[in-house]
Amino acid sequence: MGWRLNFILRQLVSPEELVIPLSNAEFRLLAVFIEHPNRALTREYLLDATQGRDMDVFDRSIDILVSRLRQKLNDDPRTPSMIKTIRGEGYLFDAKVSR
Repeated sequence: MGWRLNFILRQLVSPEELVIPLSNAEFRLLAVFIEHPNRALTREYLLDATQGRDMDVFDRSIDILVSRLRQKLNDDPRTPSMIKTIRGEGYLFDAKVSR
């Protein structure tokens, strides 16, 4: 079995059954990705969906959160397989989702 996100307990569980701690912001971002799999989501959309505010031109908080999630998911930032950067678009969550 692969990665699981328990929405009720707000926990990320690894394939090895280890609970990976997530900050509130990381949980919200991962939840948005799971709710919109295989769709390119802009930084602006992600910021609004996770923090409820418009993006400042220099706001890189989404990029930082994506980087942290990639680390926690063991998703190589040079060649990510789950959270992909779509140049000029934003990010795409490329994973099988089962409920």
